[in-house]
Amino acid sequence: MEQSRVGLEKVIHASSALFELQTFMRFARGVLQQLAALLYAHRDAVIVQAAGFAATRDNGDFKIVAGTGGYSAYEGRLAKEVLDAEALAHIQKALQHNGPLMADHHFAVQFVTKSSIQHVVYLTSETRFSPADTRLVELFCRNVAIAFENIDLHQEIISSQQQLILLLSSAIEERSRELRNHVKRVSEYSVNLGRLAGLEEEDLDALAVAAAMHDLGKIAVPDAILNKPGLYNADERAVMETHVERGRQMLEGQNAHLLKMAGIVVSEHHERWDGNGYPSRLRGEQIHIFGRVAAIADVFDALSTARCYKDPWPMQKVIDYFEEQRGQHFDPALVDLFLANLDQFLAIKARLYGA
Repeated sequence: MEQSRVGLEKVIHASSALFELQTFMRFARGVLQQLAALLYAHRDAVIVQAAGFAATRDNGDFKIVAGTGGYSAYEGRLAKEVLDAEALAHIQKALQHNGPLMADHHFAVQFVTKSSIQHVVYLTSETRFSPADTRLVELFCRNVAIAFENIDLHQEIISSQQQLILLLSSAIEERSRELRNHVKRVSEYSVNLGRLAGLEEEDLDALAVAAAMHDLGKIAVPDAILNKPGLYNADERAVMETHVERGRQMLEGQNAHLLKMAGIVVSEHHERWDGNGYPSRLRGEQIHIFGRVAAIADVFDALSTARCYKDPWPMQKVIDYFEEQRGQHFDPALVDLFLANLDQFLAIKARLYGA
């Protein structure tokens, strides 16, 4: 009874983690975690000794996308580089079988989503799987198959949103010579800085798309101002600054998560840490972390690349500017991370612009 109670606690704990998953990789890890928890309800040694992975078919091979136990270090590797012949044989058999295949020490099952992507879950144990384990895992896998379908559909929706947003960003780029590749660089700079700041992977995915949309409102700025080969006068500057409000209005009322995040970046990437930015004069941590990150990425790209009204600044001058504006224009902690890892940002710049 005590073993059952502890096992049930693990199942409940694992279930909560699975329901919160956002990406396929994390979902696959959750599946493995739940399977281990279910088997642990029968034998307390299995969860320590069990090892498993989830793999997807990749050009005739299998790529490990999530792992536990002995396979946890091999995510992203091809299965043939990691697994022995016996394990690969079990996977091949699972692909030709409608249900789970469970031998004394091996378990394999495939899931095929509506997009025809094949997934295989495989587990090994030094102890034997019992007939009771087989029935329990079969029941679990019927429900997991439905979850795989749902997450695949969810990822398809998210991917469609991302593609539409990036297409819109590309349309904005085409209106201005200055913006070509600017949004790509700002997006990659933002993701890199967000990762250094400790943002979760799902937040980084949203930030990548949101940062690419930061200049959305410039689609409403007249070409004569957008492409002016020189500094703006006061009236032209005022028109250019309206791009923030115009972009915010375009995204206002959107319920999709990515568009909400894009709305935050559009609205806040010109706010300043000291409260002297625009349009809302937000101060410090009133500014969303996405806005604070995008502000650094946007200004770094503007200073370090050529514009029709200026040559790129020497890198030491750029560094001096960020040190000067630390705690004024920019979040001081983010500036410290940015400057301490400047080589990473310069590598992105070299790839998307040139050294």
